Amino acid sequence: MSTRSETLRRASRRTATSIFGMIAVAAIAWSQAASAAPKDKAGVVDAVSQEQVGAAFSMLGRTASGITTKVRTRVRPGRAHTLWYVIFNAPEHCSDAVCGQDDIFADPRNHAAGFNAAQIAATRASVVSGSAGAVSNGSGRLKLDGGLAVGEVPAGPKRVVIGRGADGALVPLGVVTGLEDAARAVIIVVLQDHGRAHRDPALLQQQLTSFEGACNPVCADAQFAVHAP
Repeated sequence: MSTRSETLRRASRRTATSIFGMIAVAAIAWSQAASAAPKDKAGVVDAVSQEQVGAAFSMLGRTASGITTKVRTRVRPGRAHTLWYVIFNAPEHCSDAVCGQDDIFADPRNHAAGFNAAQIAATRASVVSGSAGAVSNGSGRLKLDGGLAVGEVPAGPKRVVIGRGADGALVPLGVVTGLEDAARAVIIVVLQDHGRAHRDPALLQQQLTSFEGACNPVCADAQFAVHAP
């Protein structure tokens, strides 16, 4: 029978590549978000080149009840994408005052070493679906409009990546699932590329609603934006 540590190591191997795309360059983007005007509008950054995508933007609205997101960007044509939130509910506890991968992984240089459970707990970090999925058009234009209410646990399979085990998290190390206080959280908006959109409706539904759903042939985090409070 597998032990809990063995289960978490397997979860680390399954999710490390994608989570890395979500947060690996957050420290770089942090300064961009801090200087953005207005604060709820941020540039969209390519996860590979780490350069801003021309004419692309992410708008984040914050209210007492939750957050909403409007993303307009360019990607490769005909590909399925989903929107995800990497949330640091207590960013004041992030290491070096910047929330990044060392707040998620035990060894940022070797993700197979596992997760930094202490920092995930201290920063009250969670990674959840933004409840938005779409296929880019023939010109590569992509529009995603998502949102998350305070205290909401996204319903459905593979929609909570880091959170509480009771909420079905793939990595059940979180002390919270989702968003606690919209006004104070650091939000990293991530676009996950699921590959060419499937023609089969059932597979396309998986691509547009779940973490690494129906990858065709692989899934990768393509772009992201950082919204600091």
